[in-house]
Amino acid sequence: TFPGGPDPGGRDLVPLLRDLGVRRLSAVIVSHPHPDHVLGLAAVAAALPIDRLVLGGNPPTGAATEALAGLPRPERLAAGQGWSQGGTRFEVVSHPWDELLENDGSLVFRLEHGRVALLFPGDAEAAGEALALSRGAAGLAADLVKVPHHGSRTSSSPAFVAAVHPSHAVACVGIANRFGFPDPGVVERWRAVGAEFHRTDEGAVRFLSDGVRLRQVAASGAVELATLLSEAP
Repeated sequence: TFPGGPDPGGRDLVPLLRDLGVRRLSAVIVSHPHPDHVLGLAAVAAALPIDRLVLGGNPPTGAATEALAGLPRPERLAAGQGWSQGGTRFEVVSHPWDELLENDGSLVFRLEHGRVALLFPGDAEAAGEALALSRGAAGLAADLVKVPHHGSRTSSSPAFVAAVHPSHAVACVGIANRFGFPDPGVVERWRAVGAEFHRTDEGAVRFLSDGVRLRQVAASGAVELATLLSEAP
């Protein structure tokens, strides 16, 4: 059980995937094996076949090791490595797990669907962001970013925010979380570069890409057949 509540994998993710008609996961990408990023995966792996696991961060320990036990043997990808599937390119921008510890060792990866790009920097903080920037700021540009480390004030440095320069920034945060995420200064930094800021404690967020543009749509539409048909290109 995840600290603070029932297993989010079994409670939320498995039912959603089944409602969406998902019967198999071609890949699971873990930025780093901290409990809040992996403990829900045991229920997912028990419910659905998973073809590959891409693991970032330092080696897992304790409960994280147990949560990953039912998944495929983890792959460690270096910066510049990735794969293409279904018209989408998955590429590692930075993976300093052998240089930096804990959050800063997070896998930073970029997803490209045509001209649309999404960036997922895990829980990278100042050192992890700096290393990603040193490997090429141009490779960080994205239409949407998962805000690093839930919007912590130790992440989203001005240089990193300027390099990503997204239209949308999404902070994954719990309702009334004890850390005060997202930090108000971080919110303003993303807004200052023109990003619309979204936070999951105010509701789920959902986007669609046709490879040309990214648009936000109602999260509830993910499990409504009529809405899905109307959204189809």
